[in-house]
Amino acid sequence: MGRAVVLHFDLESFFTTVGAGRVHGIFRLAGYPEPVAHTLAGLCTTVTPPAVLRAAPPATGDGAVERRHRMLAHLAAPHLAQGAPTSPALANLSAFGLDRRL
Repeated sequence: MGRAVVLHFDLESFFTTVGAGRVHGIFRLAGYPEPVAHTLAGLCTTVTPPAVLRAAPPATGDGAVERRHRMLAHLAAPHLAQGAPTSPALANLSAFGLDRRL
């Protein structure tokens, strides 16, 4: 690669951290009118059902309680859906500023 240092890392539960508001903003920046951006954001995001959240395994290990609480909070709010064909592109657009800074 020709670089002295190469960093490789994974962001924990990244799709769950990209909320509907962020997705809505991406569509607005792309030029869609407010109602269209709102509808598209609704189609591209999901909320985890409460029964699934209640069935989540308990936290174990150092810092696991905080991580579990954070993840369940993200899952309970509208977020990008794991496995949806739109999610990778929207996640990349939402992280564009981070990519540039890194």
